[in-house]
Amino acid sequence: MPQSIYSNNLLSYVSYLVIAKYEEKVGSAPHGLYFNKLMFLCHQNLADKGINIGLPHYWYRYGDQVHKYSMPNNLVWNHENPTETTVEWKYEEPLLLHGRPYDLINKVVSKLTDKYINDEYQIIKDVYNYAPFEFQKKFLNLREIFYGRKAAFNWDEKAYNVLSKSVFLETFSTFPQKDFPTLERSYNIMNKFIEIATEKEDWSFDLLQKICTQFWFLFCYHLRLNKKAHENIPKETVSYWESRIEFENTRYRRIIGDLLIQAVENCPEILKDDLLKEEYEWRTNDLEETEIMIDEFYKDFKEFGNPFDS
Repeated sequence: MPQSIYSNNLLSYVSYLVIAKYEEKVGSAPHGLYFNKLMFLCHQNLADKGINIGLPHYWYRYGDQVHKYSMPNNLVWNHENPTETTVEWKYEEPLLLHGRPYDLINKVVSKLTDKYINDEYQIIKDVYNYAPFEFQKKFLNLREIFYGRKAAFNWDEKAYNVLSKSVFLETFSTFPQKDFPTLERSYNIMNKFIEIATEKEDWSFDLLQKICTQFWFLFCYHLRLNKKAHENIPKETVSYWESRIEFENTRYRRIIGDLLIQAVENCPEILKDDLLKEEYEWRTNDLEETEIMIDEFYKDFKEFGNPFDS
């Protein structure tokens, strides 16, 4: 069988144990979200005891996650999304050694497995205790409202909106503007929209949820580049992330523009704000230019025929 170049180091040893102890109790491979979170907590617990396993990890949309392309090559993921994939250990096992630090690693992994194996909610909460920015912790609470709304039993739209408004406002009041100056404009648009939209009694929770989630996704592209939010990540990977920023900024701006256009139908008050009006008009013009380009393309297509036929 293929020999892993990582088969006997500490990172490999911890990775294998996290999977093996889960399989021992559940009978199947762990899903990616659990693996990511338990690896992070093992990393933190062992670091507190003076053991550095060199975990390559970064903060992103769903909390801290490992950089899988820098992990031992015995690990196999079957999907890109951490919430959908499972993680398995393939080929030979690492040498199960004894003595410090291996006995301590065994003890830590066993303890954390027992604590979290049936409690996905708690493992996420405990990982977020280590988040580098308060905004991340607050947004976790906001995200719980997003999902809780879908699961609520006796639904009271007005009562829920009153509760949600304070959480929206509190969450975005903690945004770390000094650490993310390039997001100042996007943040101001978001903040102003929340302020205006939540003044209406019949404001759209779904629309606000979509806009806030899109801002969160944009923030996470910038977050993983922050030195406080990644560790042991190859320079090449960071450079690639940096190269994607301009594209993601533009893509986000178009998505928010579309949502603002949608919002104006029920909340025309947002156009009284100069910043929101400017963003609304930018997207409207952008859509018109795109439509003109498409029309010209099809006009040329009809006039000159399919260029690939020649």
